[in-house]
Amino acid sequence: MSAATAAIAAQAAQRKKLIRYFVSNGAVSAERAIAGATLPHPSRHALERLRTQGVVRTNSDGNLYLDQRALLEADQARRAVVAKALLVIATVMLLVAAVAFWAAP
Repeated sequence: MSAATAAIAAQAAQRKKLIRYFVSNGAVSAERAIAGATLPHPSRHALERLRTQGVVRTNSDGNLYLDQRALLEADQARRAVVAKALLVIATVMLLVAAVAFWAAP
């Protein structure tokens, strides 16, 4: 596994861990938000990414909670990007195969 692949896998694991933390603590609404200080330390980068995406929000007391609707939308958007990328890759592969087939003597 390359270093880049390992870094991506580690980020995905941290994201999942942080989401599970919010869910297991019931912090899925503004009323049930939790203090940021209780979050696992290694998840700070994942937390900032989720906040930027609007998946983790802050209530009026400054506590954090998981917006499950925003999480669903972010996951759907990510899947759509992956599906489009795979479609482009498959199309390029077919074009290369076609050119190689017709160019062969």
